[in-house]
Parts: sequence; structure tokens; C-alpha cells
Amino acid sequence: MKFEEALERLYQRVNYERTPGFVRDLEPFRRWLAHLGNPQHAFRAILVAGTKGKGSTAVHLARALQNAGFKTGLYLSPHLVDIRERIQINGVWIPEDAFGRLMDRLVPYLESRSGGFRTFFETLTALAFLYFQEERVDYAVLEVGLGGRLDATNTVEPVATVFTPISFDHTHILGTTLEAIAREKAGILRGRPVAASAPQEPEVLRVLRERAHAAGVPLRVLHRRSIKVLEAGLEGSRFELLVGEGEPLQLFTPLCGKFQVENAALAALTLQALGIGSISFEGLRFPGRCQIVDTQPYTVLDCAHNPFSLRALLDAVQELLEFDQMVPVFAASRDKDIQSMLDILSRWSQVFVLTQFSNPRAASPWDMADLLRETPGVQVKVVQDPVKALDLARRLAGPRGLVLATGSAYLVGDLLQRLAL
Repeated sequence: MKFEEALERLYQRVNYERTPGFVRDLEPFRRWLAHLGNPQHAFRAILVAGTKGKGSTAVHLARALQNAGFKTGLYLSPHLVDIRERIQINGVWIPEDAFGRLMDRLVPYLESRSGGFRTFFETLTALAFLYFQEERVDYAVLEVGLGGRLDATNTVEPVATVFTPISFDHTHILGTTLEAIAREKAGILRGRPVAASAPQEPEVLRVLRERAHAAGVPLRVLHRRSIKVLEAGLEGSRFELLVGEGEPLQLFTPLCGKFQVENAALAALTLQALGIGSISFEGLRFPGRCQIVDTQPYTVLDCAHNPFSLRALLDAVQELLEFDQMVPVFAASRDKDIQSMLDILSRWSQVFVLTQFSNPRAASPWDMADLLRETPGVQVKVVQDPVKALDLARRLAGPRGLVLATGSAYLVGDLLQRLAL
């Protein structure tokens, strides 16, 4: 079928990226994958779960594997502009004709009277598995969608499981404590794969260690003291990573911000445990992550969607950029911790431009404005259209200011698409 028809079919499935809800049982998905011949077992899979930095860690892993000579698949979510971004091989998006052809294969499993693939994410994940199988990739790096235990990606038998920092997110689904959230994320630990974790809060690390021990998996934990940043700038960071007793690894990440150093170091720790001898991230690009699209004023787009990632972003821009004042262009999904993110931004800025992206999950900018009414000295502008909001923020910031568009990948995606950046 044509790509446009394939997209229409896909978006007819229940889409929990746009509506509330979640899958409560993976077994039906496993059964339908079995009907397809279990394509998820045709490659060496690396699962990346967590709250902050999943996508960035996944792209570091995939780029390094590609640079080491492996044909490498990459599965990400959500996309910013084009759904084909989610399914890549060696950095190249799945072609439209392959997308349509593989959706044709899935049609019988979408219209079966006895069930079939239930959701948008299940269908797209099955399509990615088929594509990676068909193209005979050596490795596939899979960003876990929501949680871990019940995520569609958790049907592979991973050779490595990776945990980026785990913090509060999707609490209405995953739980209201860090321990509960960590237990859901740790559901990807099974078999005897390599397991690696970023620095974590003590209660999170305790859960990961307990689960790893029960699964018989040695857990390698990245320690900040093992990282030495040698040089950091807008073009990326050079750093050393000490692994074991040998000489430290000399590494460079092209993504700016010290928080990306930790993501790159976690990827390197995982790859070293997998026995990948040469680790290089050269050539890596990842739009929408501390992406500077203009300099007068500085205009930065970033997908930070929770307090943890927002703090890391603000630390990065303060370190890397010189500016007189910051004007945030902010939008978020209704289920995020909006109050905490606005509180963090209000310590940096006295002027906010609140807006709304196109996804139905978007919070009302007027409701968000109400959350700021009690904050002394803060001026709030509401502009529903994101591009017009960005234009206003640039005027308010002035040529020596900083405009920071953040709060959601959906906001960044809308801006990138409409501005053709």
C-alpha cells in the first residue's frame, strides 16, 4: 500500500500517545508476533529504559555500533516531524515504500476477529521488528516507550539492558513513588544480558540491584567520579571515562551539554561490557536536544518534559551561552508535572510565553497561566500558536537574550516542522 494509506491505517489504532490509557498485558502482543514468525528474535537487541535521556543514550549507542562496523537499527519515540524518524538503520529513516509494504503484511493482524495488534505503538513496534529482520541488522537499539515491564519493546530477548536516570513521570500509570516507578522500568531485566545504569537515586538503585540479582544479571553502574570532562562547548564535549583498572577511554560527543556527557558515558560503559573494542560517536546528530537554531537572540529548542531534564537543560545553557535574559516558550502535556517545571523556570525568567502544540494531550496555556498567577513579578503571555509564540518571545528577549522553547517533544516537533528547520 502507499505510505499515506499506511499512515492512515496506523493512526486508526488506539494511540496512547494522544489519548489516556496503557496496555496492561503483553501476552496478546507476543502471540501475534509469533504469527509473524517472531521477528523480534532476528537481531541482537539493546533496550534503553528510564525517565531522562533515553533517546540521547539510544542514539549514542546506535551511532557507536554503526561506527564500529555493525549494521544497526534504531527505534525511537516519539518522532518530531516525520514518523519514519522512529525506525532507522545506520541513521537512515525507513523508506516510505518499505513502510507501506510492511504495513500490508500487518493488515491481516489489524482486522482479525480474534484480536490483532491493539494499539498504534504495538503496530509500529511490530513493523520495526519486521524491517530490522528483513534488513538483517546486526544490532537494534530500542528506546522503551512507557515504563518497561509492559512496553511492546520488552518482547525481545536483549543482549543489553540500559537504564538512564529514573525520576517521577507518568505517575498515574507507573506509580507515585520512585521505588514503584523503578520496579516497572526494571521489568526489562531478564535472561543474562549486560545491564548498565546511569547514576540513580538510592531507592532506585536498590530496586535495580535487587531485580538484577534475582535475574542473575551483573549490573554495571556509571559513577560520576569516573568521568572527567576535558572540554565542553557548543560543538560537543571531550571527556575521559575510566572503566576498570585500565587506561581511561578518550571520548567525544557531538551533542552539547554536560548531561549529554553522562548519556554518552553510559552508552560507552554498555558497549565496553559488550566487548565493542573501538567506541566513537563521531557523526552523531539528534535534533531537538539543546538545538541552537539562531544566535540573535539565542534560540534553543529542547524536548525536556520533566523537572529532572529541565534542570539539566538550564544548567547546560547557563554554562554554554552568555545572555541578558531568558524568555521561555513553554508547552506541556496535561499529565506532566507542569507546576514543578514552571516553578523551576520562574527562578530564571520573569517573562513567560505559554503556548499549545497540536497533540490532543496538550495542556491549555490558559490553565498553565493560572499556575503562574501567584508567582511574584512574573509576566505571562499566552499565544496559542507555537510559531507566533516563538516570534513574540524573540522580540521580548532582544538580540542579546535567550529564547528557550521546551516542555515537550511535541512542541519542538511542531516548531521544527512549521519553521522547516
